Amino acid sequence: MRTALRATAYIQVMMLVACGGGDYEIPLRHGYFIARVGEGKFCVVDPERHVIILPSVNEYQVHGDVLIGRVSQLNSQTFFVLDMKTHKLESNLTARQFADEIRKRGIHDPSLRRPSSTLSDW
Repeated sequence: MRTALRATAYIQVMMLVACGGGDYEIPLRHGYFIARVGEGKFCVVDPERHVIILPSVNEYQVHGDVLIGRVSQLNSQTFFVLDMKTHKLESNLTARQFADEIRKRGIHDPSLRRPSSTLSDW
């Protein structure tokens, strides 16, 4: 059941993003962006318009070429770290794994913020 729900959500998000749907996009570096695909639902899209992080990205922050954030899906919360320059994605991280990953990258401020239509991280 859970897999079917995720597959359905993925297809819906892909259709919205591929068709230029969604209310707005938050531009990031190297062609990446965060797309709003529904009320309170955000995903991360790569330069080729592939959804690489499914909704919903609740909070994020950009540190140079690195995007970090927190994702909520169903009843779980995980974290991600994306190097937008090398396209390397570490996803489904626990809080401890997230802390270790950002520390390895020299990120000392793990504060995150909610996506907003007034923000740009270019």
